[in-house]
Amino acid sequence: MKNLKYKKKADLHFKYRYLVFFFLVFFTLSLNAQFYSAHHPTLIELGHQYDLQVDIAPVLNTSRKLGYRINAGFSPKEHIGVQANYQRIFKTNFFAYEGSIENSGELSIGYYHRRKSSKSDVDFQIYDIYFGGLYSQALDKFDSFGFSKYSYYKIFGQTGFHVIRSKRVKVTFTNRITYLRFSNVTILGDPPNFYIDLLENLSRENPFFFMEFSLKINYGFNWMKVFGTLTVRTFQYLNYGPYGGQIGLNFDLHEMGQAFKKSK
Repeated sequence: MKNLKYKKKADLHFKYRYLVFFFLVFFTLSLNAQFYSAHHPTLIELGHQYDLQVDIAPVLNTSRKLGYRINAGFSPKEHIGVQANYQRIFKTNFFAYEGSIENSGELSIGYYHRRKSSKSDVDFQIYDIYFGGLYSQALDKFDSFGFSKYSYYKIFGQTGFHVIRSKRVKVTFTNRITYLRFSNVTILGDPPNFYIDLLENLSRENPFFFMEFSLKINYGFNWMKVFGTLTVRTFQYLNYGPYGGQIGLNFDLHEMGQAFKKSK
């Protein structure tokens, strides 16, 4: 019996080390420099009618970008999911910038199917497909040299496979195909030449097609979990790099409401 207890404790410690390792990788990759802000393609794993969840994550990297991302998902009807994403980025003192602001909004609608797993260590499996779009506007101010404005939009289709092990662990694999187009590039004043060249090249070489593959791990309680995402993309223009990562918190508001009702 003692040996069995020690074995269970060792297995548990191994799992914790495994999760900590992955979250450290996600956090490190989130610090990669990117000229344009990446939008992580992982959506919330909706699985039943009235499912309501929110993801909140900071945005930080070595380009001195700071910001936040909020993603909300709701299932008004069985098998139907609606999701909205808002991201705001602040950037300061980067290549003589006085400051920069970028605002992005994303909306998608999709279909999901949840089924009981035949595997003993998996409770449920969810398959889903979503279609949506994103619009973003950015403003870069230079220290007495002028400023630039630009915008871009994305149209995407995404498939996902989600594995739910108890209510503590969720693992997600997604594949997104994206059409990206930059537009409305305006430059006033006299910004650095390299910056003008970058924006003009973006304008000339539109549009872009690329794919993004993501892994997302959620771990925690019924109504609150820590999550980490790891994304690999085929789009490597400028220093919009092939890898990305993010960590944040997931809140299951439906589960939170059910727990509150039971406590009464």
